[in-house]
Amino acid sequence: MTSRGETIGHDLNLAHGLLSDCLAQFYPKRPLPLGKARWLDQIIRAIIHCSRPRFWARRWLEENGRSSKYDSPPPRPYYTIVAMLLALDIGNTNITLGVWNGRSWERHWRLLTNPAQTADEYGIILKMLLDDAGLLTAVNQAIMASVVPALSRTFGQICQQQLNVPLLDVNSETPMGLTILADVPSAVGADRLVNAVAAFELFQAPCIIIDMGTATKFDLVSAKQEFLGGVIAPGLGLAAEALASRAAKLSHVALEAPPHTIGKNTVHAMQSGLVFGYLSLIEGLVARLKAEHPDRFQKIHTLGTGGMIDLMAPHTAVIDHIDPWLTLTGLRVIHDRVTR
Repeated sequence: MTSRGETIGHDLNLAHGLLSDCLAQFYPKRPLPLGKARWLDQIIRAIIHCSRPRFWARRWLEENGRSSKYDSPPPRPYYTIVAMLLALDIGNTNITLGVWNGRSWERHWRLLTNPAQTADEYGIILKMLLDDAGLLTAVNQAIMASVVPALSRTFGQICQQQLNVPLLDVNSETPMGLTILADVPSAVGADRLVNAVAAFELFQAPCIIIDMGTATKFDLVSAKQEFLGGVIAPGLGLAAEALASRAAKLSHVALEAPPHTIGKNTVHAMQSGLVFGYLSLIEGLVARLKAEHPDRFQKIHTLGTGGMIDLMAPHTAVIDHIDPWLTLTGLRVIHDRVTR
């Protein structure tokens, strides 16, 4: 016959399991951040350990020479503690960053690049962003792709000294699963390699990546996951800045498409030259690159990313897919491949 103490012990384990199942209903698809998981665990443990039935059950077991641990199996875990990954893409114009929770991106941010900014200054900004999102104590890993050497050192110090997390700095020697066919692999920008990894991960097929940032870059990936090389042209913003600064009677204009290709005033004429001129650049180069691509007899996907791609995409049919956070996706994929 089961005694009252044994029944209470079994019921407590059952209650713990029921609480676990209830919490699982609130978080069925999304793992809890580390801080919130610990908080909920403390609440459940306090409820069980402070209850009078638990006290009497433990006392009965000790008086009868039994272990204070119940014989029933331990309760099922009601949450998953996951590793939070901070991904950093440091470009010449912008710094994009995001936090990956193992299934989806918790948050994305975009900051202005300033090589003169100190580690203390960027550290304060980064910690404020993470703290505001409730992720400051949850982040425990970091990965970075940088084309600004001064800021590579800066963010290395931030991760090591302020966030206290290990940082993986991606370069051509990182085992990312990509064969680099450039003449000098170490001279290829980390962002170009990361974008190539991300594009192939998305399509599993030959790709052309158009990255419109400080420079407008076209990078090619083969069906064998090889980085074939590409094209680098001045960026749209850089061209607009040069036009306004070097021509005495031309001023800065908003980077947007004019109502017609033929400009009836100076502003519309400049906008037409910049926006539609770069559209022709994109369409012409994509056609040439597809003609020279070693996989030209297969479907070649064209993927757009970068800060200016949203301006161009509505006016052309050559871009199949847009992903403004493509580099962060590539960083996440590379981190998985390196650490698994």
